[in-house]
Amino acid sequence: MTGMLLGALVGGLLALLSSSNREQTKQSLSNAKSSVGVLVNEVKQDPAGKASQVIEQVKSASTKIQEVSTDVQNVYEKVVGEVDTVKEDVTKIVETAQDQVRLTGHRGESSRSEGYGAWTRYDDN
Repeated sequence: MTGMLLGALVGGLLALLSSSNREQTKQSLSNAKSSVGVLVNEVKQDPAGKASQVIEQVKSASTKIQEVSTDVQNVYEKVVGEVDTVKEDVTKIVETAQDQVRLTGHRGESSRSEGYGAWTRYDDN
């Protein structure tokens, strides 16, 4: 844990060596400070209203998370079903190939021995 924090600190310091990164960081911190200040003032003026607003946002986020979770579950089930179907198809193909090998009595012989795909030379003479 300490090593991870140290690594993050060193990485952050290295990123700040670039002047454009420093400017972006300053701007981001300034914007964050401003946003927090506005939020604090809004909470001071209407704590109950802000609390209900936050509760509504959490409820909305919870509903969206539930919808996404349901969608992910449906996709997962569909993928599992497809995988099962493919497994069954592959098993059938392997069994058919094994049956063919047993019936023919040979394995891996090229069809060239039977003349299929063999090169034929035609002379114009």
